[in-house]
Amino acid sequence: MTIRESGHCAESRKWFTHFSLRSMTALHVSRCAALQLTESERRVVTPSIQQFQLGEGARGQRLLERGQKYGRKVNDPLFADALDLFIKEEQQHSR
Repeated sequence: MTIRESGHCAESRKWFTHFSLRSMTALHVSRCAALQLTESERRVVTPSIQQFQLGEGARGQRLLERGQKYGRKVNDPLFADALDLFIKEEQQHSR
């Protein structure tokens, strides 16, 4: 019997894999990547990304703590790990 991941876990696994692979290669931000978002998605995430960019050189400890809490709440053990890799990538961008 195969155990299927919930939507939350599958999405976190996708992002964890994405950021893990990027952390092993030279960082490159493609302008085309933004085109993958729908206009509705862009409207939703833009304020969060803008707020994050204000402090992207910071350690991201509060964000990570909140991510860990959320991951436990929805029973998604990879959420905080994917978030940690995202924070590290953003810190690399700010450097």
